[in-house]
Amino acid sequence: MTTNSYRYILSFLSMLPPSCIYIMLAIACCNLLSCQGGITSIPEGEWILYLGYNSIHSINSCDVAVGPDGQLVFATRYSRSFVDDQSKLLFQTHGWNRQIALIKIDSSGHLIDRITIGNADAFVDFNSVETDQGGNIYISGDFCGEISFYSPGIGVHITADHTDGYLCKFNNDFECLWAVQSFVLANFAVADDGNVYAIADDHDTSGHKCRILKISVNGDIEWETEAYGRTQFNDIHVTHDGRILVVGDVLNGNTRIFQDVDGIECPQGCYPEDQDEVDNKSFLVEIDETGNCQNILWIPYLVKSIDSDSENICVAGSHYVLLTDLEYSGVWLRRWNSTAEFKINDVAMVSSGNIYATGMFKDSIDFDPGQSVDYWRTERGFAGFLVGLDNEGDYLGVNIWNDNSNSQNRGISIAEGEIGEIYVTGSLRAENLLMKFSENEMF
Repeated sequence: MTTNSYRYILSFLSMLPPSCIYIMLAIACCNLLSCQGGITSIPEGEWILYLGYNSIHSINSCDVAVGPDGQLVFATRYSRSFVDDQSKLLFQTHGWNRQIALIKIDSSGHLIDRITIGNADAFVDFNSVETDQGGNIYISGDFCGEISFYSPGIGVHITADHTDGYLCKFNNDFECLWAVQSFVLANFAVADDGNVYAIADDHDTSGHKCRILKISVNGDIEWETEAYGRTQFNDIHVTHDGRILVVGDVLNGNTRIFQDVDGIECPQGCYPEDQDEVDNKSFLVEIDETGNCQNILWIPYLVKSIDSDSENICVAGSHYVLLTDLEYSGVWLRRWNSTAEFKINDVAMVSSGNIYATGMFKDSIDFDPGQSVDYWRTERGFAGFLVGLDNEGDYLGVNIWNDNSNSQNRGISIAEGEIGEIYVTGSLRAENLLMKFSENEMF
């Protein structure tokens, strides 16, 4: 602003009566107090690791799982180079081919071990990482070319001339036990008995097909169930009592997912108060251990993620969290109403009974879905968030991270530790984040 501009403004203000100036100052103060302002912040966790450089802007760019010994397994894709929290080079590629970094970290944030998956002649991507009760590690994704996995005595190799899916099982020493190649494997869940249930997309000459697969402890595909028509599976979860739950969306006006099951309506209490009818667009499917559909719960909004505890099931979509009991009779739904871009990427129910959701938002948002207000905004780009609700749906608070640039900062996934600590993955300034939070000091 030039000197003449300042003089013009001062001259204009001098002509106003004092009452007008007081009103203008009051309005400015209210705007500052009612909004947390243009955020330039980092999360306030117990510790934060910046791992690698994520040059590929995709939602599933990193993930974390917690083993029975409390150690973390962190997975992400990278190209060119990958550095640790101290800027030490861990991996390096030749060219721009994407590879996978699989890193073991203790609960204090110290790196223990690491491997890389892929080579210069292959394109490798990943979707999800999990552990089982025996400490084994699983990772899924897609690839093109030939990739090898370390295994004592023999190597495990898979090859594809076009994009195909993989799911690999490692022991706690990163030795590959088996690798399954089938369709494009997305999210998966490991049951307490060691069987794996995965969702997969298949694009062939007959069109798009979505499937649920059961993979045995030894890596054999025991069965697959194909969805009816145009259906998209988004997440899968196995409860501790063995229920296999899948959430997803129907496309092109489909009203059925499996040909022999009609489904049940979402309980009326879970509909928005200002809408009597909502077009069914999404679902929660329950299948048994043989692949047969047992129940379908229709959900009024697009759904992204699912989790459960011993009493309830929680699903989350782009702008809401829905809690239902195990009989699908409905408990509550909380929505975030905003004109801003707002997206939840993952939801978790933890042992305390609280529910946490992580994702990304842009512009302005009131994070308190109740009667109170907790208003935040960004100046530019996206900010990542971790928001908490108790088991009654009441607001606990929010943690925000943003660098006030055009970056797509975001939260990606959540995992609970062995003693109730909360781990969150995300990105800030195009770097992968791994954060540890204590529940009593989170907000």
